[in-house]
Amino acid sequence: MDRRTVIALEGDAPPSAGVYLFAPLFFALTLWCWHLPKFYDATLENNYVYWAMHLSLFGAALALWRVLLDDQTDF
Repeated sequence: MDRRTVIALEGDAPPSAGVYLFAPLFFALTLWCWHLPKFYDATLENNYVYWAMHLSLFGAALALWRVLLDDQTDF
């Protein structure tokens, strides 16, 4: 096994350069979309939509914080 295979198996591979651009944009887009009046009102009327909002924001936040806390930005 070469070094890249071992890193991939260990789960220590740093995010690619595209993730550094995608994660902040994805988080901002997700946050903005849920605050549009149509979607915001839907969260107040339906519990399933409410929890879908929370799960999507949580996932976007995890992606964002993974990039922000990564100390291997060598591109």
